[in-house]
Amino acid sequence: MPVVALAFHEHLAMEKLNDYYRSPNASTRSETRAITCKNCALSFAILLVNRDDNQNANYIDNLRNLIGADCIRGLHRDEYELNVDWAS
Repeated sequence: MPVVALAFHEHLAMEKLNDYYRSPNASTRSETRAITCKNCALSFAILLVNRDDNQNANYIDNLRNLIGADCIRGLHRDEYELNVDWAS
């Protein structure tokens, strides 16, 4: 199940993005964006593994919905991962 997108909590985003881009497995075709939780407005950094994937808009919506569904009065996990099977 290849990962198509990741989302990182705002407090860890820079560290996680730096770790990703230093990794030998990092995609040179990736792209980052920012979104907020639709319930509490907490910011997240999204990493789209392939910036040319025509499903990226759907991946962003899926992550936004996943983050919103996981929101417990502003509390969230540090990281969310979207893979091909979940995104379908």
